[in-house]
Amino acid sequence: VHDCLGCPSGQFSAQGSAKCTSCAAGKYLTDDGTSPHKHTFEIACVTCASGMWSSNGSGTCSTCPSGTFLSDNSVDFRKHNSAEDCLVCSAGQWSSTNSSHCIDCLSGTYLADFGTSRAKHDGIDDCLVCEAGKYSDVNASECKKCPAGTFLTDNSENRTLHMRFTDCKVCL
Repeated sequence: VHDCLGCPSGQFSAQGSAKCTSCAAGKYLTDDGTSPHKHTFEIACVTCASGMWSSNGSGTCSTCPSGTFLSDNSVDFRKHNSAEDCLVCSAGQWSSTNSSHCIDCLSGTYLADFGTSRAKHDGIDDCLVCEAGKYSDVNASECKKCPAGTFLTDNSENRTLHMRFTDCKVCL
């Protein structure tokens, strides 16, 4: 009598195979081998969702860290096959973990880093309030100076006082 063994999570085998084959990086198979019928074809390996990635033979996908995003939503497994597929947010944006996109900094704030450090994009607190004499729109990498003949005295205290050029008051 021949005993067939079930494949572990992250692996599959076709009928008559002598060994299990790992799911490709960017895909996963969660069943731990208790249901062998779930491991019979490569199609059982599922592409990770947006904001997630996996290595070869994974039983689950790993989440992209905060400050990064991965927008592909299970379309192309090759876009989910390493942590490097999680891209750092652009200037003026931040994200939490497992993000499919980055979130724009609110008007009155800015985030100057141009995608060089995920730690500089990992929360809304990375969006800094403009300094005195400046304002910003949403998704700003820097604050704009108030027009000549106007001023804005709030010094990085209240973002709602730095949201548009009309917040700059005329000098009297």
